[in-house]
Amino acid sequence: MEQFGTDVTPWVSARALRIIFEPQPTSPTLNNSIDTAELHNEDRIAALAGTVVKCMPNVTRMHVVGANASGGSHAFVNAVSRAYANQYVLFEGSLSALAPTPTLSSTLTALSVDFNCSGTLLPHICSESLRYLHMTEVPSDDIWQKFGCADLADTDIWFNDLERLTLVYQTKGADRSPIINSEIDVQIHLPRLRQLSVENCPADSPLLRAKTSTMLKYVHITDRSGKIEPVAM
Repeated sequence: MEQFGTDVTPWVSARALRIIFEPQPTSPTLNNSIDTAELHNEDRIAALAGTVVKCMPNVTRMHVVGANASGGSHAFVNAVSRAYANQYVLFEGSLSALAPTPTLSSTLTALSVDFNCSGTLLPHICSESLRYLHMTEVPSDDIWQKFGCADLADTDIWFNDLERLTLVYQTKGADRSPIINSEIDVQIHLPRLRQLSVENCPADSPLLRAKTSTMLKYVHITDRSGKIEPVAM
């Protein structure tokens, strides 16, 4: 991808893309390929992202390493991440890298996101295709309203193939006050779940009344006081 120009050799066999943020640019290749000023120009950002997608059109697995990136670098990765949203099988990284993506691929099987920036909304996610779900710094149980497939108003949320679920809730909101969940009236179904790990679980979380099966082998739940110990089943 010479100088990130328009003449590129497509890597059509590429299925995974890993992007690593560094505190300061240290890669000679990156510094020689992209003028830093270009990453503060919206049109240029869109063009660079388009070039990446043109070069690697079949990416289905995205890993974004390094949270809280800002400025042009964040905008560039954000544009690339959104471009692949409809074909993801796996996404791992900061939720902010997906904003503002309204919907993720219905073929998504693995999702690992960190809610590391206030105000970023979780895209709508097809719960029935997921096999692995990992979320950290979760602000509240409002997130469950973003899962489902056909009827977004359906209060029954089915994770038909989910085998591993890990959630870490925030202990306090952005203003450092305790998180107060809005009224969440959903029933979560986890018929194939094998491992469940939840930290700082709100007392009224719908996870605590989720319907599971005998396939569940390990449960680890702590409330915000850390009282509940791991339980092997």
